[in-house]
Amino acid sequence: MAVSLSLALTGVRAADAPIAAAKAVADNAPPPAAAGDTAMAKAAQLVRQDAVAALQRARPELVVADLLAFYRENAPDLLAEWERRCGQQPDSAESYLALLAEHYANIVKIKDEDPEEYERLLWQQRQESKVRSLSRAIQDLSRPGEDGSLGAEAARLMRLQEEKMKLRQLLEEGFDSAQQRQLVEINRLENEVRDLRRLVSERAANRQLILEQRFMVLTGEEWPQLPAEEREAGRLSVPAERPAP
Repeated sequence: MAVSLSLALTGVRAADAPIAAAKAVADNAPPPAAAGDTAMAKAAQLVRQDAVAALQRARPELVVADLLAFYRENAPDLLAEWERRCGQQPDSAESYLALLAEHYANIVKIKDEDPEEYERLLWQQRQESKVRSLSRAIQDLSRPGEDGSLGAEAARLMRLQEEKMKLRQLLEEGFDSAQQRQLVEINRLENEVRDLRRLVSERAANRQLILEQRFMVLTGEEWPQLPAEEREAGRLSVPAERPAP
């Protein structure tokens, strides 16, 4: 279903009218197999059309085909969830697509600003998608199958263990990546604090000079001295009297 929808929306740009995008979805929908499926497929297709049209009205700058391609490559389970909602929970399909669009826009906008961070976010999206898929698979495999034979149970338990090990590895990779990123951020902050401390120390050592220069810029006059400062300056400038021979 996700593939057919993306093909239907290929080439639909932000400047295209929402009605055109919705019509493209309908025109390229795959034919249903049976009469019972026909009504359900048509209903789901109408929900998809409405959701896409609403999204393009709300965010005309987004290219829906690019959005779907992004999730198909990096988080296919989220795209599948939207397709499921179109067929089974139509009231939530539009809002769910809007959430996907917002998340997509937040990631794409940093592509040019910080390519390295963009690639990290893509990796994170793929990892989280795998984690969610494995989690669902483990939950399904944890329940005994309908075939209660020893061979089927042994195969189920073996598959369950394999999926658990895959999930363990993904969680470890995610934790280590987050830990490394936090250490890098800590080092960056420590360097900033060290530089700030150095600047504060330099300003404190040059306090009088900074104040005098600022006063000169504002008034064109020299820094005024307090009476006690004038007396001290005069005492230092007058040469001491020589003692009488």
